[in-house]
Amino acid sequence: MDFISTGIQEFLRRLRRRNLRRVIQADEQKIARSEAALARAAWSDLVADPDPGLELDSFMRPLRELDRESATTRERIAAIERILSEVSGRRSEALRRAQAEISRIEADRASVRLQEEALRTTPAAPGADAAVAADRPPSEEYHVRLIALDERLQEVRREQRATEGTDDRQLEELRDRLVPLRLSIDQLDEARDEPLRALGRHLSIHENLIPAAAASALARLRQAQQHLASLTGRERVLAVESEEADPQNLRLSIFVFTSFVVITGLALLLIFRAPARRDWLPVDTQAIVSVHLQRLVAADASTPANVWFPLWRATTTTLAAIPALSNPAASVRRTVRALGDARGDSAAEYQLFETMGPAGEVLTALNEKHGFGQRFDSANLGGLPIYERSSDAACAQIGPQALAFGTAASVSAMIRVRLGLAPDLKIDEQFFEKFQRLDRGSAVRVITRRPGDLASTNGEALLDRELTDACQLLGFAVNLGDPITVVLLVRPLASGPGGRLAALFREASPRLLRLRTPAALLEEPRVEIREGELECRLRLSDQAAREFLERVAAVRLTPH
Repeated sequence: MDFISTGIQEFLRRLRRRNLRRVIQADEQKIARSEAALARAAWSDLVADPDPGLELDSFMRPLRELDRESATTRERIAAIERILSEVSGRRSEALRRAQAEISRIEADRASVRLQEEALRTTPAAPGADAAVAADRPPSEEYHVRLIALDERLQEVRREQRATEGTDDRQLEELRDRLVPLRLSIDQLDEARDEPLRALGRHLSIHENLIPAAAASALARLRQAQQHLASLTGRERVLAVESEEADPQNLRLSIFVFTSFVVITGLALLLIFRAPARRDWLPVDTQAIVSVHLQRLVAADASTPANVWFPLWRATTTTLAAIPALSNPAASVRRTVRALGDARGDSAAEYQLFETMGPAGEVLTALNEKHGFGQRFDSANLGGLPIYERSSDAACAQIGPQALAFGTAASVSAMIRVRLGLAPDLKIDEQFFEKFQRLDRGSAVRVITRRPGDLASTNGEALLDRELTDACQLLGFAVNLGDPITVVLLVRPLASGPGGRLAALFREASPRLLRLRTPAALLEEPRVEIREGELECRLRLSDQAAREFLERVAAVRLTPH
């Protein structure tokens, strides 16, 4: 049985080598960062040296050019920001003066009206003719003064509107000028990384060029290099041991283990008829909406005053059709609504419920008492039962704790996917991977390959067209917390600039989310661009969060 121990030892060696390669890759990245840090630590002293030498100067030259360009750009940004501040201050001052003038005019109008009223109600002087006193008209002087005050009030308001319009146009123009400049700063900062690493590598080789201020950075770099050399040596030793292993025993052990795995897999396939999956969605799925009910329960979302109540109400309304799920807080963990390609005048819709207990217990309550009948279709559904009340209300078990619900056609489609009779939304596709990536403590997740078709039930677009027209995949998650956080994940179009979208999120996030609530954001958005994708985190006020969740609760996919 030596071949078994040989196979186990080789498996463990390959496992260790794979882990070592992963750690080596991480160490290589750490060394690259340490080289850049060494260059930054030595930069001020190197720049101060009037004669650094030709070789060193060749490494410093691109950094000098980038620094000069960055300094120029920052000066332009500072100048525009000063003008922005001046215009904003002027606008605020003009608004304050206009409001003060309007208040003064309103006070004068009230005073004139009081004087006129007093004139009307003052009795005639004793001894005056009664008929003359009765016919005495109010003084026209008050009417003239009131007309003059009204005209002045209208003139002040016209001037205020004109001033605000001029200032708003100037502010918008200045903000538009800032966008490419800030994008240029980000690009320049990224462009400095490679020259900095090249300079750091050169300095690490020529230690005599390193100033004293960078000694600690050099020590950290040396430590990282020594650790990498140790890992590389261990990886080489394992490779030599693999080469020295008996090839005959190794081939025999691989054959035995492979046969065991294949037989075990076939046995499990026969037992469960299909591999366990969390979601069974057809390949035509274009949008997914997932709501984690247990997280909403923890947030007390069933209370009408709660911010999450619109989402709770929209999610639990469908569950009322299933008797055993009448108390969703205790029986349902998560709901999934998937929207597919158009079928006629509406988009295909697939609904999944992940139950807290066995899904079979829910089906036992779907009997004739509640109007459900059981149907088997061996030819099309592989013999799995489907419970139907009508063509618009059907239910079936597609996993140990997963139920499909909806129309008979949509439930049948999910059963066929579950049995492998129809193509499904593969778990290794990028679309589904991004959907899983959003599940980080979120209460609701939405992702779509057709961002421009997301709309609420009244036909209003869920997000601004400027955002949806610029991306090919869009997803967002709304996380529990105080305050509530929205995390957006955007993959721009192949020809679209991710930097432009990042600038838009920084400057106009409430508009992109179509938020009408004033002061919708509690802090500046946090935007990151990684591997061509953009991730934005927004912290919303309670009123803005409720407005957004009310639209998300009714989201649908407009059919083509």
